[in-house]
Amino acid sequence: MSSFEKNWQRWFPEHKDVETVKGKNWRNSNKKILIPMLLFVIFIILNVGKGIYSEWLWFNSLSFSSVYVTILKTKVLLFFAGAAIFIAIFLGNLALAARLSPKGKTVKWPWELLEGQQATFKVAMILGIVFLGYVFGMIIQGEWELVLRFFNRQNFGSVDPIFNKEVSFYVFSLPFLQLLKSWLQGTFIITLLGSAGVYFLGYAGQKMKFDYARPVLVHACIMIAFVLGTFAFGYWLGIWDLVFSGRGVAFGASYTDIHAQLPAQWMLIVVVLVFAGILIVALVKRKRRLITYGVAIWIVTSMVIGGIVPGLVQRFQVQPNEFALEKPYIEYNIQATREAFALNRIEEQPFPAEEMPTSLDVAENEATINNIRLWDHRALIDTYNQIQAIRLYYDFNDVDVDRYYMDGKYQQVMLSARELSADKLASEAQTWVNQRLQFTHGYGVALSPVNEVTTEGLPVLKIKDIPPVGDIPIDVPQIYFGEKTNDYVIVNTNTQEFDYPMGDSNVYGEWQGEGGVSIGSLLQRGIYAWQFGDFNILISGEITADSRILYYRNIRERVNHLAPFLQLDDDPYMVIMDGRLFWVQDAYTTTSNYPYSEPGDGKINYIRNSVKVVTDAYEGDVTFYISDPDDALIKTYQEIFPELFVSAEQMPEALRQHVRYPEGMFTIQARVYQNYHMQDAQVFYNKEDLWTFPKEVYSGAEQIM
Repeated sequence: MSSFEKNWQRWFPEHKDVETVKGKNWRNSNKKILIPMLLFVIFIILNVGKGIYSEWLWFNSLSFSSVYVTILKTKVLLFFAGAAIFIAIFLGNLALAARLSPKGKTVKWPWELLEGQQATFKVAMILGIVFLGYVFGMIIQGEWELVLRFFNRQNFGSVDPIFNKEVSFYVFSLPFLQLLKSWLQGTFIITLLGSAGVYFLGYAGQKMKFDYARPVLVHACIMIAFVLGTFAFGYWLGIWDLVFSGRGVAFGASYTDIHAQLPAQWMLIVVVLVFAGILIVALVKRKRRLITYGVAIWIVTSMVIGGIVPGLVQRFQVQPNEFALEKPYIEYNIQATREAFALNRIEEQPFPAEEMPTSLDVAENEATINNIRLWDHRALIDTYNQIQAIRLYYDFNDVDVDRYYMDGKYQQVMLSARELSADKLASEAQTWVNQRLQFTHGYGVALSPVNEVTTEGLPVLKIKDIPPVGDIPIDVPQIYFGEKTNDYVIVNTNTQEFDYPMGDSNVYGEWQGEGGVSIGSLLQRGIYAWQFGDFNILISGEITADSRILYYRNIRERVNHLAPFLQLDDDPYMVIMDGRLFWVQDAYTTTSNYPYSEPGDGKINYIRNSVKVVTDAYEGDVTFYISDPDDALIKTYQEIFPELFVSAEQMPEALRQHVRYPEGMFTIQARVYQNYHMQDAQVFYNKEDLWTFPKEVYSGAEQIM
């Protein structure tokens, strides 16, 4: 007897002869199905393994393998825990329902009523359970960050004004509890439906009416109790959700929420528990009408006390006396919003308006007067591209404002990186070798003072040309990582890299960095050929044992891949330090769960510029400097990823001189400050001093300045 037949008899003992299931060709026909399925499973495993290995190689090349291991380990544990718990609950209840279902003399299990299809039914059921386990495992795995934040949460040092709970409860604990509630609710509902299906097969197959057998009733009552328990749990969580209510005149729990909705939440919890009792009594006493009454009571109560009553309180009690009743809640909102957006850190100073500065004012503020910006960045970027692009395949993407010591003076300047746009090569030159091996990097920067103009109306360039010459030396001008470097390249190959043009000839060179991922072995070449869908990586004779692949070269994408939990400012800027080029990217920690804080852009209601991310434009090395060590969110992430962040005190002084207040943060705060500079509840309620952004006309169109 073959091992297949032995296994078959062990799995399905009721079928002693394999051939009786589907005839003599059963094994052959099923092998034709099983072999492709097995190959497909192997393909999936290899594809997942390839992705994991290549990701580990990339993180390890930046010395951040611990970050990837933490994320991967958490995802794997959550997936298998979620899948295992679901399958245990679901399969355990189905098995119990099968045992409790009525059985005739010749029938053992409910699914055996499907004559001749028992094996197919069992296989389908197993696959269905595995699929459901996969779905529920993926659901919980997708929330890895939320789970890690919960178990590593740090305090904000502030409490909400209604329930006196630490803000960390709303930012970290409440979202986790809501995830847990939703996951358990889905699990119990699916389990209840599956068990009901087994009972239906059992009773219908025996042509029996439901006999209210005590074991079946006990099982049904327990499952129903668990389902309703999750609803009660949800109503309880809804109590704390009131601090995010938008019902009142200001965001957060209002008079109606506290005096009508809050009691309603407690009443709904009681109603659900009473409904659970009614269901149990109805099943035991065999009174179906009680179930109908219970459902009706639940629905009506939810509508009346959960919706109608608070609506009536809002309309007839609050609106006629809105400010008097809402005043304390407006004050809560003002205080929380100012804290959440760091507006309480603003130092207000009076600046009396004068028609003209006096000579004394000019003398005392000479450095400021000499650095008044005349150049508009929109006009300057076009000028740079016209006079400093040198070749069509170079681009200046953005102009940034910075300050440097030049000629013994602290001077405000504007500068832009000269990046490579390989897609601008002539069409006949857009070969794989050119785009991946030869044209690999941009070169240098253009820099000019903000207030100087030549007699021709052009900027006075303090750094210009290729190779760069000027007042600030640049020893390593190559830009392998930037804002426009969206494709991978391979360095240290038999093909020399194009370094820069020199008249009618070109200068070639080779990357001297230590980063990137080695693709010297056939295995790694195969992995990356698969990863990027590029067969040339595997077969190219230009790739050597020393070759390395550079990818995720776009600095925003690079930082996002390393730290997906940080929100990035839209305007990274380049800094020249010690003859090298670095990108500085401001990063924010944000949440939309700060109690009583008014949501701003993107629905966030808390933001801190907690991190300054510095990327070497040549090497690609990334450093995360903590710029706001008091932020509870960054302290939580630091607890999760201790090797990712370093203190701002470790930032080189030469780099610290170029740190600026991020434009994105300033814009968000300014928009909130339009309302929340008003700290008096009456003034705020009347919107007596609402500010607006100034506007300007540019290119014939009006826009915000």
